[in-house]
Amino acid sequence: MEFGIALATAADSWKTVKRAEELGFSHAWFYDTQMLCADCFVAMGAAATHTARIRLGTGVLIPTNRIAPVAANAFASLNALAPGRIDFGVGTGFTGRRTMGLGADSVQLTVADWGTRFIVVAGLLNIIAAVDAHNLRTGRKS
Repeated sequence: MEFGIALATAADSWKTVKRAEELGFSHAWFYDTQMLCADCFVAMGAAATHTARIRLGTGVLIPTNRIAPVAANAFASLNALAPGRIDFGVGTGFTGRRTMGLGADSVQLTVADWGTRFIVVAGLLNIIAAVDAHNLRTGRKS
């Protein structure tokens, strides 16, 4: 059985994640709630540099607040710090969007839009991975 933790992301979340890893937790999920919590990618980066085994993921990323190429680049950068330990969780972003005043009348994604955004991020991550693999084979730095 595996256990994970979810964090209201803070600048020092890495301390909690490090302790969770020491206690045997397998996953740490970082909230992507702008204006309520610190940036999830910054906190995940700090956790990546202070841990060795625990998986790190967005719990959950708000796709209407982050454009796909920027999100893909952030995940690829995190994967460079913690290879194979990064997870991509997405959701509606209800809390984060409401906090920003973006309620029911604002941009809402359809199921098709969700699928498209996920495919775009996944495709961009595949391209980044291919470039990284090429650079590794040729000795070039990313």
